[in-house]
Amino acid sequence: MIASYAHAEMPQVGTIVPPYPQGLAENEGACVGSGDALRVCEYSIGILSDASGKPLWILAKHFERYDEAGRPYSLVTDVLAYPHTSGSRVLLLWTCLFRNEPDASVMALVKNPAAQAKPASDWAYKVDLSTGKFVRLNPRDVTCYEPQGDD
Repeated sequence: MIASYAHAEMPQVGTIVPPYPQGLAENEGACVGSGDALRVCEYSIGILSDASGKPLWILAKHFERYDEAGRPYSLVTDVLAYPHTSGSRVLLLWTCLFRNEPDASVMALVKNPAAQAKPASDWAYKVDLSTGKFVRLNPRDVTCYEPQGDD
């Protein structure tokens, strides 16, 4: 289910980014491709926030090309509304395990993250690397950790 935000247009699947819709900027992201070193950033997750820094959208993206200045451009393959985070719940990317196996394509909401592994609370997705689409996961199958040194 995608929420509607009157103040920020939702990025459209099938568009090349950047540029992003007016008023939005990507402020966080992670490569989620396969373990093959040449394909590790073939797919990525990007978090789009409004001008105040509030995260609104999560993009699944497929790398397309670099411009002459070396800036990457990607095709939006799927979009999710950013989940509601409150209190001690935070969204973690790139540091999750799915069924006890590391999987960079998984993201989840976690309560009180720390260097030790924490189970997902009630929201977990992954990017299906064969389609570029987000797939909802059973949070009981997901564990994430906050890398040491992060706040």
